[in-house]
Amino acid sequence: MEEAIILTYSVMPNRNSLISESYFRCEKANLKRTRPIDQKPYDKNKLYQENQLFLDYSIKVFEEHLSFYLQNTGHSVSLMDANGRVLYVYQEPGCIRNNTVSEIGVNWSESYRGTNAVGIVLMEKTPIIVKGSEHFYPEHSTLNCAASPIFTKKEGFRGVVNVYRHSGAFDPVSFSMATMAAKLIQNKLDEQFQQQQYSYLEQELEKIFDKYQAPIVSTSPSHRILKANRAAKHILGKDCVGEDFFPDQSLKTETISSRSNPNWKTKILYQTQRSNHQYTFSDIKGSCPKLKEQISLAKKAAEFDLPVLILGESGTGKELVSQSIHSISSRSDKPFIAVNCAAIPDNLVESEMFGYKKGAFTGADQKGSEGKFLAANGGTIFLDEIGDMTLNAQSVLLRVLQEKMVTPIGGIKPIHIDIRIIAATHKNLIEEIEKGKFRADLYYRLKGITLRLPSLSERSDVLELAEEYLQTASFSRKVLSAEAKRKIEQYHWPGNIRELHSVLAQAVVLSDSHVIGGKDIQIDVMSKLEKPLLLSLEESEKRTIADVLDYCNWNIQRSAKLLGTTRNRLYRKIELYDIKKEN
Repeated sequence: MEEAIILTYSVMPNRNSLISESYFRCEKANLKRTRPIDQKPYDKNKLYQENQLFLDYSIKVFEEHLSFYLQNTGHSVSLMDANGRVLYVYQEPGCIRNNTVSEIGVNWSESYRGTNAVGIVLMEKTPIIVKGSEHFYPEHSTLNCAASPIFTKKEGFRGVVNVYRHSGAFDPVSFSMATMAAKLIQNKLDEQFQQQQYSYLEQELEKIFDKYQAPIVSTSPSHRILKANRAAKHILGKDCVGEDFFPDQSLKTETISSRSNPNWKTKILYQTQRSNHQYTFSDIKGSCPKLKEQISLAKKAAEFDLPVLILGESGTGKELVSQSIHSISSRSDKPFIAVNCAAIPDNLVESEMFGYKKGAFTGADQKGSEGKFLAANGGTIFLDEIGDMTLNAQSVLLRVLQEKMVTPIGGIKPIHIDIRIIAATHKNLIEEIEKGKFRADLYYRLKGITLRLPSLSERSDVLELAEEYLQTASFSRKVLSAEAKRKIEQYHWPGNIRELHSVLAQAVVLSDSHVIGGKDIQIDVMSKLEKPLLLSLEESEKRTIADVLDYCNWNIQRSAKLLGTTRNRLYRKIELYDIKKEN
């Protein structure tokens, strides 16, 4: 339904005074009232070219808003440019057509047509009504005209709208129609100009945006990244535009500007020092749609304090995702404690998880121990390989999750805990429940939000991950040959990203040039459906670590960087695999 427009009578300056002054100007210019000055109409094509946008918006206004009011009134509307030349005439069928008035290109300024509504508007820049014999030339005495100026922010005075009738009594509503049409055209042109200005500013900001050295992002009201400069993409990932933006504790933000909508923000990012154990979503590399879908869900999960269950094969990055969730959650300034449930003996579950008091049992530390749950109080506890817990350990854990209380061994008073649970497993817990190896009630306690991380064989970005790793981990910035790429793409990667990194780290050591050849990729290429005939993942990792340590002359910091891990973790691996330095 067309929007209703209420016509109102407008106020104009003293009409008689304006008409008298126009007569004075005409007589001073020696115009003779016997006949208007002959004129050749201005070239139509040139006129249209000079006023194309003005015409387009004006015609739209006439057709959409004035046609209804002009029906059966005998009125017509003409549009003039800032010089008084006729650009367009809108007439209802059956209206008297006067070529002298409606001819395109004819100039209606006072110097050509004497006193008339358009001419007075051109001189005075104010709305006016001129009726019948008030016109300077007698041949215009049948006209009743109401004209109004059009102003724009860009050009100032732009033209004139003239509502006129050839015969009959003057209808005062025509004056309101003229002023309304002029205002509507002005609004259309101003809106278009504003859009042009925004477009120009956007282009200029785009240039400045990328040249600015600090990382900057613009975000929508729903926290989606609309724009990011090169520096921000280096931190957040090259495909961060279109992703959700929830800064973790390694990033501080400051709003530096805003759009007309205050919810649209432009932020400058400050990267702060973070502890070695803390991962964030920016550490998760790759463009695989399956992974990105799960990461998007993980970011949403971080907003809520619900349990999260992460499913995925070993080496798919479950701990990395869990730490990333913690880093942007409301608990990010509190502890994150990771527990490998498969590594805790059944008889030590309670002491490891919930702690013990001094002298609680023979061999206990004389200082006592607060346990993993109390260490994580207020923060997040990550229960890795939850599917490998014994039923007895599951029962103990379930009781704590239900009661939200722990009692250290040797203690009397229960201690209330406020903790967020993130659990992970490579097992199918539904199958484990059916086999009687996992408690259904514990499963439903843990599965508030479920994430399923794709294995490397399911991902479409294996080469991208390999090249990303070589760029960040390799001191010599080595590249993959075509044969190396083929082997990487065809292999099924049972050890997932962990195995990929181990193979690449070994390849860096084995290659004799800056190009990693096919022979340097120590894997047996086979169909992704075939069973691998390789060393175990542990043995492969042990050999890779040993090779890298030898390559780096046992420089632990350099070796850890090449392996993509931390010094503390590397020391633990050296101890676990009993790797010795060769003399």
